[in-house]
Amino acid sequence: MKARLAYLDNLKVLLTALVILLHASAAYGGPTNFTVKQPADSALATGVLAAIAVLCQPFILGCYFFIAGYLTPPAQARHGAQFLRHRLVHLGLPLLAYDLIGERLQLALVALAEHGWPAAVTTFCTTPFELGSGPLWFVERLLVFTLLWALVGRQLMPWLHRLRPTLPLILGGIAGVGLVSFLIRVVCPFYVSWHLLTLDCPCLPLQYPLYFLLGVTAYENEWLARLDFAQALTWLLSAGLSLGLFFAIYLAGGGLTDLLLFASGWHWQSLVAAVWEQGFGLALTVGLLGLFRRYADIPWPGWLSRSTFTVYVIHAPVLVAVWLWLEQWPWPSLAGFALTSGLTLVLSWTLSASLTHIFTEARR
Repeated sequence: MKARLAYLDNLKVLLTALVILLHASAAYGGPTNFTVKQPADSALATGVLAAIAVLCQPFILGCYFFIAGYLTPPAQARHGAQFLRHRLVHLGLPLLAYDLIGERLQLALVALAEHGWPAAVTTFCTTPFELGSGPLWFVERLLVFTLLWALVGRQLMPWLHRLRPTLPLILGGIAGVGLVSFLIRVVCPFYVSWHLLTLDCPCLPLQYPLYFLLGVTAYENEWLARLDFAQALTWLLSAGLSLGLFFAIYLAGGGLTDLLLFASGWHWQSLVAAVWEQGFGLALTVGLLGLFRRYADIPWPGWLSRSTFTVYVIHAPVLVAVWLWLEQWPWPSLAGFALTSGLTLVLSWTLSASLTHIFTEARR
């Protein structure tokens, strides 16, 4: 039986909870996209919900991909020739299940609330299939990255072994990925979908596969074993300082009057935002890895730390159901956000624990 790294399991709990908070903030007026949405009812709510997106979006999925990459070499060694089959089952089946049921269920719940059962049934049956829909685009890409690694990983390994996390390499990587992201946003600033493959333009083509490769490299070169708390604290302080600097630039650069200046187009503000996201995301990722390795390297309850993948898969329909139920009452945006977040967290983890127990019993 494989030995689990408790601090990585526990960090995934935080990341999964933050994904739920990010999607709940979008539902109540935040700047990101989600199935249901209503405008924020005050300037304070707009600012708080936007701050959640600014803090969470640059690093959550990057950190997920880093952890996935870090755990790939030992999984490959453990499963041997069965590695690809194992990944296809453990990633492909949940992906297919969500695309066939989860995404349709969300839209059907909205149709049920607005038009009744006939519309809900029609919506569920007629929603077109799209691979990697909703939050499961992460699983789709992780599956693609894993398959590519199985094909070319052996050829990349000598090059990865020579990598050293020097300051010039880190700063050059941040600047390079930021520049590519800026150029992509000039052409394609918003979310688009290409047939069966979803594509989140501002974050591709480099950020997520590079985090995956960084995770693989960190495992092979034992970077995390050499990451001490002083270094982690330096990374966290760097993230905090860069956040304060970006906030000042945001105010001076007209972000309060025109958000799109920092989101797309041939604007210096967009370039600054693209580069800042890479630096802030990397600093927060490395800092949290070191922080959890120092203070959270003890097993949390299994129902909490080992259910994060299931929670990630099922949380979106749960959040939509909670949002629609709470919509019966006129909640202020921040109160609705807090209630939706809390209820979704509790219900998602409870449902995940129940599903895990059912599947465990069924395999006996």
